[in-house]
Amino acid sequence: MKRIHFTAEDLARTRVATTIGVTAETYDTVKLLKDRDAGLAFRRRQVSVRGRLGQQVGPLAAV
Repeated sequence: MKRIHFTAEDLARTRVATTIGVTAETYDTVKLLKDRDAGLAFRRRQVSVRGRLGQQVGPLAAV
């Protein structure tokens, strides 16, 4: 894990980009949940979410 330290001046210059869109974010999330090689950082989240997904996610996961 890496840490990034911001000074007050850094934070004053920081801008937050707008979203890439709901569709793209959903696609990226489903892709990450399906990726078995995503790494240990995401393993707990994957296991937690997969256990709560129902059959209705099937068509979305097929994308």
